Amino acid sequence: LHFFCLLQASQFDISPEMQKDISKLMTTISELERKNLDLSLQLKKQNEVTSSTPSEKCSFCFCLHLKLVSSTFAALISQAELRIEREHKKIMENELMELKKMMLQSDNQKLISMATKVELLNNQLLLVNDRCANLHRKIVKEGSSHTAYMDALKHKCEDLERRLSEQKASVAVTGLQIDSATTDEVYCSDFFFYTVCSVHCNWQVMKQ
Repeated sequence: LHFFCLLQASQFDISPEMQKDISKLMTTISELERKNLDLSLQLKKQNEVTSSTPSEKCSFCFCLHLKLVSSTFAALISQAELRIEREHKKIMENELMELKKMMLQSDNQKLISMATKVELLNNQLLLVNDRCANLHRKIVKEGSSHTAYMDALKHKCEDLERRLSEQKASVAVTGLQIDSATTDEVYCSDFFFYTVCSVHCNWQVMKQ
């Protein structure tokens, strides 16, 4: 067509400018024809895809859904793990802050903190004493191995009293004073003393 138009145009007296315009027009027509052919091929391929069997479509949809579910599940697991790690990090940060606060406390504040702990242990000791007293009364009332139980409790009380005497003697020999003792030493000594007192009280209950 392009060649035919040029041939027809050569039979007339046409200026060079018009010949250039005709050439451009023919080039544009050729480009449009090529694009039309490409679009026709694409449309044909699309029709072939849409005309596939229902089973193939279902299989494709199922695979797509499975991939979507898998990615969503993986994202949820990652979020849960991240939340757990953040909670662990927060707990560790809180513990670190508590340790820093204790290190910055003065001696008086440390003593107050230890006194609070001692008071808490005293309350726990009272509960233990009540449970021990109830257990003693129950055993005495039932009369099961009364003598053997009293002997074992007596030996335990004597052993604790002996250990307490040895500790007091050791403190006296080394010249350890209360004002120079660490809070941990005072705490351990007091707790040991309360334990001995508890066993001794239980022994008195048994004697009654």
